[in-house]
Amino acid sequence: MNVTTWFVGALVVVAASAAPETVDELLKLAETARVKGRYDEAIRHYSAAIKEDPNADNAFYGRAIVHLQKSD
Repeated sequence: MNVTTWFVGALVVVAASAAPETVDELLKLAETARVKGRYDEAIRHYSAAIKEDPNADNAFYGRAIVHLQKSD
């Protein structure tokens, strides 16, 4: 294996591990963003959680709270 192949492989692994995979991970990211006042980011994470699980009531609730905090 040459250096280029190793580097590309490492990037794929890092990219795959950096992306949230579960609704719980997305909700944690959303809550962290909300607490830090990054409302648009929080809304994106809550929306991604809803897309993954349309029955995730806490994602709908969290997104609504963020919209209220953002005053949309």
